[in-house]
Amino acid sequence: GILDREEPEGWCLGEWCTPTKTKPNWCSDSCVAITPAYVHSCLLVLQWQLLCKIAAAIGKNGDIPRFESEIELVRDAIRRHFYHEDTGIWDMGIQGADVFAWCAGLMDEREAQKRLSSYENQPLDTGIFGTPLLIESLCELGMSNIALHILSRTEYPSFGYMLENGATTLWERFELCESSHNHPMFGAVVGVMIRRFAGIQQKEGSAGYEDVLISPALSCGLEWIDCTIPTPRGPLSVKWNHRKDG
Repeated sequence: GILDREEPEGWCLGEWCTPTKTKPNWCSDSCVAITPAYVHSCLLVLQWQLLCKIAAAIGKNGDIPRFESEIELVRDAIRRHFYHEDTGIWDMGIQGADVFAWCAGLMDEREAQKRLSSYENQPLDTGIFGTPLLIESLCELGMSNIALHILSRTEYPSFGYMLENGATTLWERFELCESSHNHPMFGAVVGVMIRRFAGIQQKEGSAGYEDVLISPALSCGLEWIDCTIPTPRGPLSVKWNHRKDG
């Protein structure tokens, strides 16, 4: 049930472009970082969950039990391989390990709130997968103020650090180095901002923006919201200003 590699004799990157060193499969055990197989196995659960939603949307309900069986198989494998009963730590306990556990359905809401609230004062340590999942999870768990705080930071590592150092597009990495300075990987967080801060969401079970739910995060500390997205049914906008609208 563990997703360890893409093909025989191959490897997988796992979390990528974290502020601190990522641990690829070929790295020695002394390199402490989130384990690629843990990341990919948690993300595999998310893909099976997405397939369940797709099957329901297109009327393939007969496929859902098989997908749900795969979800439980992988979850059980993650628990056996990556949960440390004595300490309560998932994998290495760093670089978003708790975020991945929550998103894969391995942690209850109360425990997730307790653990992820640490990011209010903790430096960002997540990479291209964990960062958008962290922001989304904080909003989902009722902590959108912490999510906004993370997005508003200007010290390293942060999106604001890129801006403070002359970025006009997203960088490949948080640090100022010779890597690409026009890279879309961290751009996934924009989708989270649209769904969670502007609050433009589709109702569960709907598709194509046929049934829309508008629920902006008005109490998280934002001063204004101005968001417009294209949909199959035309532009959809949310505009709000704290001074004007209260």
